[in-house]
Amino acid sequence: MTLLDDLTGVGSSLITRPQLEEPPQVLRSVVLPAPIVIKTWGYRPSFIDHAERELTKLMSLRAGWDGQRAKRITQQAIFAAIEVQIRLLDEAAALPQYFPLIDGGIQLEWYAAGDEISIEIDSDGEAHVLAFRNGDLEIEGLLSLNGESEICSSARNFLKTLSQRVAAAH
Repeated sequence: MTLLDDLTGVGSSLITRPQLEEPPQVLRSVVLPAPIVIKTWGYRPSFIDHAERELTKLMSLRAGWDGQRAKRITQQAIFAAIEVQIRLLDEAAALPQYFPLIDGGIQLEWYAAGDEISIEIDSDGEAHVLAFRNGDLEIEGLLSLNGESEICSSARNFLKTLSQRVAAAH
């Protein structure tokens, strides 16, 4: 079963996902609706607590949160946001900023020392990445959540460099 299975039910859903090849190599589950709780067995990365807090805030937004026609954040977007972070972040990673999108998606953003990376997750859970280093486009494309790809590897390395710069500045 994947994180995107069984998303049509009403009420809470318990979704599990088999181990990933990249750390953390744990079995995870997410219980919805809010508050978001990401259960891990074994190793629990430090960024998980931040993700739970931020995603819970986004999940609590009602339709029309922008004063107009914005949709509620979808479960598919929540699951994809968790998956993106598990695939790309490690213990030393800078934490992202989270923003709701009017289509029910989520945007994750990191900015530091002339670097910026934005991952837009649409309401269906599809993730698109855009990264700039000192104003020059470095990465652009679809971020696969079904396996390793060149875009995924490039985004992970970009975030590692960005995070090292943040750590060196503090």
